Amino acid sequence: MSKSVDQDQAARLKKAREEAGFLDATSAARAFGWTIPTYLSHENGSRGFKSQVAKRYAAVYKVSAAWLISGEGQMRGPGIDAQLVALPPAVSKHLIELFNQMIANVQKGRRIEFAENDGEPAEGTAASARGKHGKTTEAGKRRL
Repeated sequence: MSKSVDQDQAARLKKAREEAGFLDATSAARAFGWTIPTYLSHENGSRGFKSQVAKRYAAVYKVSAAWLISGEGQMRGPGIDAQLVALPPAVSKHLIELFNQMIANVQKGRRIEFAENDGEPAEGTAASARGKHGKTTEAGKRRL
């Protein structure tokens, strides 16, 4: 980033934060454990931020890093809703049910288990599992 502060970049950061549901910059900084004065200076444009920091902000706000950094492209790519609409209704309904089961299990502190078997839904895919993130287990199952 150049030495001059990009006010448009600061405005994009504020927009991303607001669309993520945070009413003010301080709340967002606290929620993500960021240094409050630093984040406030990034969002109000009194201090610029580098691309690595922008990528971190983009990840938590679920926006495009390129858009946040330079304004290029769309703020967000096609969302999950648009992708689900493109699927046959029975498939999208099944995926939503699986997703809701996964969310419930994660909220209960359980690990999610995925089975790889040629695209067919496997029994117990949202079952509780123990193990390290991303490790492959018996019969080609991956844990999240």
